[in-house]
Amino acid sequence: MNGTVSADARMKKIVLVACAGLKQKQPSPAKELYTSPLLREARRYAEREGDAWYILSAKHGLVRPDDVLDPYDATLARMKAQEREVWALRVFRQLAHEGVTKDDQVVFLAGHFYRAYLEKLLHAAGNFIAVPMTGLGIGKQIVWLRQRNKERTA
Repeated sequence: MNGTVSADARMKKIVLVACAGLKQKQPSPAKELYTSPLLREARRYAEREGDAWYILSAKHGLVRPDDVLDPYDATLARMKAQEREVWALRVFRQLAHEGVTKDDQVVFLAGHFYRAYLEKLLHAAGNFIAVPMTGLGIGKQIVWLRQRNKERTA
């Protein structure tokens, strides 16, 4: 062995973006279904910064950006803690099915309800977790994302 690390063995950066209430009125790819300014900026960030990115959907769990979804009305904020815990386990299993391993970094662009239980599962599995917008309100999250997105295009 020559001491080099193969590209497949390197840590991947997986970005998880929370779904949003504002949606298209017709079935659309997930990356286009959600129309909120926060999700649009989070998508730009995720596409530039991540090796892979997914949307955390209250209804569907883990969603690939190109998965076509019908509009729906669901939020983890309306679920009981036990339901959110079951949802998180579902997403954790979906991440494993997508090939996310303990060697990967997981970046949450999602609020407390979308990450609380899932973050614990990922941490227990050995993942490095990053939550870069902790403590920021929605308006400040949009500003933070816009600044990072602008820096990357400059």
